[in-house]
Amino acid sequence: MMKKFSANSKGIIRELITIIVLLIMVAISLLADYSILHIPNFFVLSIKDAENLFFTLFTVQASVSTVSIAIVSIINGLVNEYVLGISISRFIMNLKPSLLKHNRLIVANLVICILNYFCLSYCLFNACIALFVASIIITIIMVKEIYIIFMGKNFVRKEICEYVYEYYDLEILEDLNTELTAAIETGNSLVIQADFNAIRTIFEREAKKSN
Repeated sequence: MMKKFSANSKGIIRELITIIVLLIMVAISLLADYSILHIPNFFVLSIKDAENLFFTLFTVQASVSTVSIAIVSIINGLVNEYVLGISISRFIMNLKPSLLKHNRLIVANLVICILNYFCLSYCLFNACIALFVASIIITIIMVKEIYIIFMGKNFVRKEICEYVYEYYDLEILEDLNTELTAAIETGNSLVIQADFNAIRTIFEREAKKSN
C-alpha cells in the first residue's frame, strides 16, 4: 500500500510541476510581450509582419485541439466495457487518480485555444507561442494516458483493480454489487469469480485495518 501511495504521490508531484512550469512559461511570455520583464533577446520572439504566421499557428493549434475530440471518441468506444463494475471509459476520463484527468485536459485545451485567439488579437506573439506549446504538451499527455487502452484489456484491468483496492468506497461497492448480480443472473462465471475475489480482497484489507 505504501508503494502504491508513493507511486501516486510521485505522479501527482510530476503533474503539479508540469502545471507550474506551463503557467510560469505563459506568465513570462506575457510579461515579455508587455515589456514588463526584461529577459535575454534569445528567448523573446520579435518578428515584423508576423500576423500571417501566427494566424497559421492558431489554425494549427485549433487542429491539434480537435485531437482531444478524437481521443474522446476512442474512449467512448469502451463505455460498455466494465471491470469490477467500473466502465473503462469512466475510469480513464474521471476516476484515474490524477490531477490531469482527461475531462480537465479537454477543457484546458479548449480554454487555451480561446486564450490564444485573444493573444493573437492583441499581437501578444510570445504568449501565442507559449500557449501553443502548452496545448501541444496537454495533447501529448492525453495521448500518453490513453495508451493503456492499446496495451490490452489485461493491463487496463490491472490498473482498475489496483484503483478499486486502494480507493474503494460505497459507490464503488454498489457498482461491484450491480455487476455481480447481473453476472449471477446471466451465469457469467468469469465475472463472478473476479468480483468475488475483489470483494474478498476488500474485506481482507478492512480486517487488517481493524486489527
